[in-house]
Amino acid sequence: MMWHNSSSNPPESPSLPGVSTQISESLYNLHSTISKAITQQFESRVLLTRSYSNAIFLHYRVLYWSLGQALVIILFGIGQVLVMRSFFTSPSNQRSTKPIPMSTTPLHTVSF
Repeated sequence: MMWHNSSSNPPESPSLPGVSTQISESLYNLHSTISKAITQQFESRVLLTRSYSNAIFLHYRVLYWSLGQALVIILFGIGQVLVMRSFFTSPSNQRSTKPIPMSTTPLHTVSF
């Protein structure tokens, strides 16, 4: 804010309706500046509120997605264990009574 001496030429400013003195002009300028600041603060708060709600929403989406992926990994692990077990279990638990035949041919040995 600049105060002008009455002896110097006042700056040319647009004439405002109802403004007759320098104090009232300063008050009008102050009012318009404060109104702009209030508007900017309101817009900033709205933007921050939207950003915060979007961040919370995204947080829960990531949380549920991660829990779902962990559950899928655990289920696939259990499925793999069950499949591998089925490969190594015999269809029946009884031992075979049939003896395994041994070959009667002599084994080849290396002689020196």
